[in-house]
Amino acid sequence: MKNYLCRPQKKDRTTKLLSLALLVGSAIVFYLSTYFSGIKAILQLISVIMLLIFVQITTKFLLTEYRYGLEEENLYLSSRTGKREKNLGYLSITKDTILLDEKAWQEKQKEYKITHRFSYCQNLFAKNKYYLLSPEENGFVLLVFEPDEILVSLLKERMLP
Repeated sequence: MKNYLCRPQKKDRTTKLLSLALLVGSAIVFYLSTYFSGIKAILQLISVIMLLIFVQITTKFLLTEYRYGLEEENLYLSSRTGKREKNLGYLSITKDTILLDEKAWQEKQKEYKITHRFSYCQNLFAKNKYYLLSPEENGFVLLVFEPDEILVSLLKERMLP
């Protein structure tokens, strides 16, 4: 069988603007805490929370590159942050595996019992998300990711009985 590696593109400019707004907002709120001594601790707490959210968004969506590799009957997931590569695991693709686009997922999500949920989208506000449901003992493992059209067609081929 043919192997395939998908590297989704970062297309979400909104994530960069949100990160910048959180960083600048955190600095402004921290600066304002010096002028309002009555609520200094609250303003500093808000500033730290904004900074933590900035770090989380920047690390997960701006600095990390996700890759989806299809080999034989498995979908391998990996991430790369700087020079560090990390194997995130794999899901077996069988005839019982279900692949849904955003619209189909919104209609059918209540039908499935999700036991584990993983989101490996390249963009914070992803437009072409797919939902891969892999069966396990008590329900389904849900993978939210952004494959390209070639990977989608290869996955659908492998899911056919």
